[in-house]
Amino acid sequence: MGCPASDGPAADGEDGHPRVYAQRGQFRLNALLDLARNRERSVFYHLDLGKAARELRENGLALPPEPGPAEPVVRRISDSMFRAVYHNKGEEAKKWGENAFGLLREEMIATLASEPLEPHRKMLDDQILWGRSPVRLDLAGGWTDTPPHCILEGGRC
Repeated sequence: MGCPASDGPAADGEDGHPRVYAQRGQFRLNALLDLARNRERSVFYHLDLGKAARELRENGLALPPEPGPAEPVVRRISDSMFRAVYHNKGEEAKKWGENAFGLLREEMIATLASEPLEPHRKMLDDQILWGRSPVRLDLAGGWTDTPPHCILEGGRC
């Protein structure tokens, strides 16, 4: 006799669900570790990194190696926040959180320094210019003038 569609015990009195859920959880953790180890070629940094960090911490699993300085800045920022959540509280979490915001600050300043904005007045003294525009363009949940969009796709921070 088969198992019903509900989460209750099987019709024949055997309850195989706890074992199945435990096995599924272990498979998920193994897959998460594999994704983390192969982060350069996987979707690891596109996951819910907060949840991934909590799962690693709660299961006593070690963090993957840090990305190197040659890796994209958005990946290094995400990794720092991932590590801050993993450490949860205390000095280590604070250090990683500050590192993430420091990387973001450095990238924004470097972008502004490498592409300075030099406004030029192109109107005569007696001319009036009227215009309307949105303050920001919302593209799939990210504004064009805020990280990470402006770092990944160009634009102004």
